[in-house]
Order: sequence, then C-alpha cells, then structure tokens
Amino acid sequence: MKIKKLSIVAVATMIAATATSYTGMTLSYSSQTSYAIESDTQADFILRGSDVIYKSGEINYMDFYTESNGHKGAMIVCEVADLPAGITARVDETSCSAFEHEPLWSLMGETWCCQTMDPTTKDPLAFNDENYIISLLVEVDNSLMDGVYEIGFSRFHVVEQPNEFVGPIVEFDATVIPGKLIVGDAVDTPAFVKGDVNSDGAVDSSDASLVLSEYASVQTGNASSFTESQKLAADVNDDGDVSATDASAILAYYADAATGKNPSWN
Repeated sequence: MKIKKLSIVAVATMIAATATSYTGMTLSYSSQTSYAIESDTQADFILRGSDVIYKSGEINYMDFYTESNGHKGAMIVCEVADLPAGITARVDETSCSAFEHEPLWSLMGETWCCQTMDPTTKDPLAFNDENYIISLLVEVDNSLMDGVYEIGFSRFHVVEQPNEFVGPIVEFDATVIPGKLIVGDAVDTPAFVKGDVNSDGAVDSSDASLVLSEYASVQTGNASSFTESQKLAADVNDDGDVSATDASAILAYYADAATGKNPSWN
C-alpha cells in the first residue's frame, strides 16, 4: 500500500499529532492563509540503500543515505516496500541521524513518521548526506533461499515547511534506490550490473562521474567509499582497479547506447 499524497490538512494533523512525542511543541496553521503546495518526485533527492551481507544470529542493519542537494526537511513519512516471503524489516526508531538533533521515527499504522524541523526555531533543517536518515533492522527466516534481495520503500515523502508557516509548502517524493540483502552463498558474488555504479537501472554519465570522483579521492589517499558491488560494476575493463579508464569506457558505452548503437564492454 502506498502513502497517499499529503494535503495541507493532513500535514497539519500529522504534525500536531506527533509534536508532543518529539518536541513538546504544538504547531498550528492559520485558517486565514492559503499555501501553495508542490508535490512531485524529486529526481535530485535520492535515497540510497546500503548493501548488506546477512549474518545469522546478529542484528543486521540496512542504512539509507540521502543525496539531497540542499533540500531541507520538516517532516518525513514513508512505508517499507513489500518484502519477499521470509524477510522482515522494521525501522530503527533512533536512526534519524542525518539531522543534528537526531529526531526519532514513530510508527503510525503502517506509516513511519519523523518530525525533522528544529525543535526550538521550527525551521526546516538541511539533510546531512554523510549520515544515514533511516535504518532498517532486517531479519531472515531460516527457510529463505540463498540469494540477493532488494529492500526499499514504497514511498519516501519529504515535507519542506518554511519557518512559522510563511511561504510555499513544498512536498515531494524521494527517488528510492533499494539496498541489497545478500544471503548465504550469494555473499561470494555480490549482485551488480557492469557500468551501473549507482544502481539506478541505467548506464550513463552519472556512473562515469561517480567512478571519476572515486578514483580522484583514492588517488589523494582517501579510503574507497564504494561497496563491493559498486567496485565490480565500476571495473568495466576487469583489470582489478577502478580508474579513469573505466570512467572513460562507461562514457563511451553511454554515448553508443544514446545514438542507437549496440554498445559492448569488449
């Protein structure tokens, strides 16, 4: 079941219902003011899940990070997508660490909600892309077959609320890239698609840019930020390294595909 788009009344009701739980504030809307609401999927706001190698008998977390490009948030509501039989996942209520005051997640029916505005000033706060915004606790039934399973959200809805409710309200859905849960023997062969480094289902210039940035970072002495599956996807020439040569090959592959040719990695 997907979350319905939130009307201004629904947003006000939800904020009021959760204010005591999070901050003790009471928030209200003026009935004399009309507000413009923008509500659509924001391609530049990406919620990306991490790849997790499942370890039996341990607590397994799948963290989701944002690539928010300057967006702010006053409230987030989301639902975990339907999962394959044998896998359960619930939100770690204390996992909203992308904001300085680390607000909590709360379950309302089947919908998770997190009030993310500053508790004192009521300003919407900017996302910190380096910290995860939500984390799932994942459990696997013993009957589940070995393999690679995707876990994500059916909808991840962000509300940007101006200070003191002055100005337009902006609501949008994040672009969600599921994390991969790797179970059993599949651990030895992480799932990947050659060239699709950001796992968005396409090989394009964004992947080439990501590889080039990773290469430059590693060359200056930083540790690799790529997961194992990203390294395999990025190393398109199969020489064991992620380099500018791979970035160039990905760009050439994309150019061929864009002009109707049949690109190949050979």
